[in-house]
Amino acid sequence: MFETWITVVGRVITDVTQRTTSSGDKVCNFRMVARERRFHKESQEWVDGDKLFIQVKCWRRLAEGVSASLFKGDPVVVFGRVYLNEYEINGETRSAVELEARAIGPDLSMCTAMIQRSNRDIAASDTPMTVGATAA
Repeated sequence: MFETWITVVGRVITDVTQRTTSSGDKVCNFRMVARERRFHKESQEWVDGDKLFIQVKCWRRLAEGVSASLFKGDPVVVFGRVYLNEYEINGETRSAVELEARAIGPDLSMCTAMIQRSNRDIAASDTPMTVGATAA
């Protein structure tokens, strides 16, 4: 199966909404915009370039963390699977590019953040880990 994975850096532009499916899974959604900024040499100013508006969907634990942490206007980095969602409204076929997120975090070049670890994460951190080790 062909999947397209991307990372999008931008801002949350809608309220983050969360719901529980009939199977009990949590899902949350929001829209974000990735806006190109470039320096215009002639005017010596930064100007807006192209924009990408995209619907982001998060499931389960990620949905819980996102709905508790993110708000409209927040700068974010989203990694996930992009796909075309085709649907029908009043007999007319429509489509929208959507991003099913696997990881979301604040864009720390635009803000600061304090991490609040869950009990599960604290217990996992008691296990020794080697980060960035290379074989000699």
